[in-house]
Formats: sequence, C-alpha cells, structure tokens
Amino acid sequence: MRWPWKKPKPADPVKAAVSELARRSKTDLARAVLASTQEVDHVLDLLTGQLTEASSETANPYNTREKRIEQLVKMYDGEANWGGGLLFRLMNIRKAAQLPYGLKIKAVDGVGDADDEVAFIQAAIDRNNLAEGKAQELVKQKEFEGQVLIQIKWEPSELRVIWRLRLWRAMKYEVTLGNAGDESGPKRAKFTEDGEIIETLEDDEFAFVCFGADGQTLEGNADVGHVIWYCENLDKAIYGMRKLNNLFAHPTPFFKCEDAATAKAVRTLIKEIGWKVGMAIAANADLKFVGPFDQSVEWLEKEASSCIKRISAIAGVPVYELGMPELMSNRATADATGETDDAVLAADITTWRGFFEDLFAKTIRLRNIHMHVELREDVVQADIQPSSDRMWTRVEKIFLPGAEKGLYSRRTLHEKTPDIDPEEEGKRLADDDGQRAANSMAAFGADARDAIGE
Repeated sequence: MRWPWKKPKPADPVKAAVSELARRSKTDLARAVLASTQEVDHVLDLLTGQLTEASSETANPYNTREKRIEQLVKMYDGEANWGGGLLFRLMNIRKAAQLPYGLKIKAVDGVGDADDEVAFIQAAIDRNNLAEGKAQELVKQKEFEGQVLIQIKWEPSELRVIWRLRLWRAMKYEVTLGNAGDESGPKRAKFTEDGEIIETLEDDEFAFVCFGADGQTLEGNADVGHVIWYCENLDKAIYGMRKLNNLFAHPTPFFKCEDAATAKAVRTLIKEIGWKVGMAIAANADLKFVGPFDQSVEWLEKEASSCIKRISAIAGVPVYELGMPELMSNRATADATGETDDAVLAADITTWRGFFEDLFAKTIRLRNIHMHVELREDVVQADIQPSSDRMWTRVEKIFLPGAEKGLYSRRTLHEKTPDIDPEEEGKRLADDDGQRAANSMAAFGADARDAIGE
C-alpha cells in the first residue's frame, strides 16, 4: 500500500534511458546514437570562445566562391576576427611576385618602328593610373576574385580611351563565349542585378582574364581562397598559446585539503590575511603550484606548424616568407620545392601577358575608330619579368661564368637577367663601345703627335 502523503521515488534516469533504447527498433536506435553524437560534436572551444563545426556540417565554412571572396576582402582589410594579418602578408607577397617591376611595355620583336604605338599605350597606362607599380592593384583583385575584367570606353571630351575595372563582388557578371566551343573567339560579358541582365559588353568593349577556372565556365577561382581556413586556425592556435601564457605565466597556488570544511577555512584565511605568493602560511593543507599540461602547448605548436606548411604548399609561398624559417629542413629542400613555385609563377605571368596584349590591341582598335591616323594593333606587348632568388643564383652561377668563357652570348646573359631589356642594353653597350673606341683613337692621336714632336 502506498501512503498518499509520500512522494514516489524518482526513477533512475540511466535505467530509464536503457529501457527506452531497448524498446526501440534498430533503426530508431541508430538515429538516437547519431543525434547524440552530433550533439556532442557541438563543443565549445574554451580558448577561443568559438563554436566548432558539427559533424553534419562541412569543416570548411567557405565552400562557395561568394563566401571565399567576401571573407578574403574582410581579412585583407583587417575586419575579420582571425587570420587577417597572415593573409595580408601572403597576398602582398603573391602580387609582388606576379608583377615585381610594375607594368612595362615594349614593341613586339620584328615589327620595325613602333614608337607611336608604344607611346600611345604608355600614355593610356599613365592616364589610367596603372604606372609606377599601381598595376599591382589588378593583381590584388585577381587574388580576391580569381579574375579581372576591364571595360574599355572612349571619352570624346578628352579624345582618349578610359579603362574601368569592374569588380564581380560589386556587380556580378558572367562571361560567355560568343561562339560555343571557340575559346579563342569573341566573348560577351553580362552584368546582372537581382537576377536580371542590366548591362552587356561585347568582345571589343572589355578585356578579361581568369585564373583557376574549372574548364567548363569562364569563372576564376582565387588560389588564396583555399587557405582561409588554415590562416584562421593558425591564428587561433597562436591565440591559444597566448591564453595559456596569460593563465599560467604567474604561479597559481593549489591547496589540497582533506575535506570541504578545511578548504573553506583555508580560503577564509587567505582572504583575511591578504595572502600572496611568497608569504608564509600555515594550514592543514598541501600546497603546490599548477601550470599548463606539457602536451597542451605541444599540440598547439604542432597545429600552428601544420597550418603554416599547408598554407605554404597551397599558396606557393616559402615558409620562411611566412615567419617560420625553422620549418625548412635544409636549403636544398627549399630550392627544390621553389622550382615548382617558379613554374607556377611563370604560367601566371604568361597569362597576364596575354591579358595585357589583348587590352592594348583593343585599346588601339577603339582609338583608330575615332581618330584619323591609324596605329597598328598588335605591335605592343607587356614586358613582365619574373624575379626570384633562384633566378639570380642561376645568373650568378651559370650564365655569367658561361658568358665570360664564351659559352653564352652577351645577349643570352641579358635575357636571363631579371628586369633587363636585351635590346636596350645592347644599344647602350654599342654606344659605350663606340665611345671607348673614340677615346682610344683620340689618345692614340695625342701619343702620335707627342712622338713626332708636334
């Protein structure tokens, strides 16, 4: 008999859960286990205060092109919570490598006198604010969006061509082939807003280049977009080490007491006397000082090292440029891996040359429509020269000694030296040789006159 004034004893929650799971079918049981696992996966990172991704979600939150571009801009501008400083440095290194000496131009070999065409394009570069290294702004936008589109317009009031950089993130656009299947043929750019086409540019009205496209669409994919997650994790690992340092940089006393009453008494004593480390204290407790577990710092360091290596491998920037030269096993390894980076860089520079030559040709074509005296379209090219430690080492160790021994011509040495125009350098050397010859003849004449007593 149950007395009415007695409350029933609460059921054991563990036994109740076991009974409930035993009653369910195998399918229901599997679903329950999965749901519990997903709940556990939502753990709070105590060091960063960030909620980790659940197992049902992607580990990389930047899994669309739009998300990557938006986050890259925030990180570069210093508006993101994590990873901004490293990504800023990373992008500046990459843009400097692709256009190290700014945008220079020259006449195409074998076209004869092209001074008028070169002068016109140089004036367009100056007036459109791409001179003196400012062309790297185009490379920066390429690092954000994986592509660059410049609209080409004629300004009748100034009788000149205007180049206008159009950003995908400001107004989305799609570039398509004018003739399906003809990738080298004309293209068309369609700008949309709220899903409606509001502007269309035909092939002669713009120059376009994309990097990292998937081969099915003319849509670029930024290389640094693949390292966002690693830059953030690296920053969090460094922040975690800083938090550990703040927590345990000063000694933290720990009193081990036999019971709760003793612990309370020790706390009261410490508070009353204002006890500090270094002061004597007598209590019925064992005193020791605690610090971080050795493995906590070790694993944070391993995470930081792992992130740096992946960032270097994906972005093609050496680890010593990212602030961790100690990760290089030796110089030979760094040089060997740098060879592939140089090959990728050379491919990017070749793509940039093609883009600028297309821009120059269309600019002259538009100018010819509005001006009476025509200029040739395809006689001006971009003079973009790569530069790296390995290139200078090859000049020093191979081409310079070879030229001195007669194995290479002086022209070859000039072509292999970064930021040297072989044609211009040849003219200068010819002028110097002529001047030296004239000086030698003058000196010989003076000696001869002295010899005959004049």
